[in-house]
Amino acid sequence: MGGWNFCAYIIGPPEYGKTTIAKALVQRHLADPDGVVFVHDPVAQFSEQGCAYYANADAWRDAARAAAAAEPPTPLPRGSSLGGDAEQVTALAMELGRKVGNRENAVRRKFLVVYDEASLRTDSGATYMGKMDNEVLATRRHLGVGLVNNLQDPTQLMSRWLRMGTDFYLFVQTSRYAAVLDEALYLEKGTLEKAGVTRLGQYQYLHVRMRVGVVGEAL
Repeated sequence: MGGWNFCAYIIGPPEYGKTTIAKALVQRHLADPDGVVFVHDPVAQFSEQGCAYYANADAWRDAARAAAAAEPPTPLPRGSSLGGDAEQVTALAMELGRKVGNRENAVRRKFLVVYDEASLRTDSGATYMGKMDNEVLATRRHLGVGLVNNLQDPTQLMSRWLRMGTDFYLFVQTSRYAAVLDEALYLEKGTLEKAGVTRLGQYQYLHVRMRVGVVGEAL
């Protein structure tokens, strides 16, 4: 059992393919036998990725209790798509990370939490960070919780969110946003514009890693 440190941002305009990338990350994670996925997905877009839909986190808990009480006990699917509040989904993943006994370098279950549209968050925004979000950023590696956020622009959430990222999937950006991301990712000024992030076509993106730079060309 090793560590689990993944915090991804998928950033770009509407209808450029952000949800497609999120779905691919979900499928990749579920291919890991230790991978568990919770998607904050009020419009139920992730059912084709093997994610069972629940109205909210409490509905998932009810289903989990019923499955555990069945004869024989029947585990729930490892992929879950949940409505309700984004913060309830965060709280559920953190609760389960503690319950299974995850620790920073001894992760029994790898929980991936996907926020299909970060604008649906009510606990944090561009100028403030709520208690729940602050807690999950501070403890996620200890609880075995990885995060994926879909954003239409990099200023939707506080800069601390971006600075905690490991992987960035960038669709076309303006020069201004490219400069914001250069700074947030500790890259040399102009790195992303030189890599062509301002010239990407629809459905093209760059895969960028914090402090490393571009690791995947436009696809």
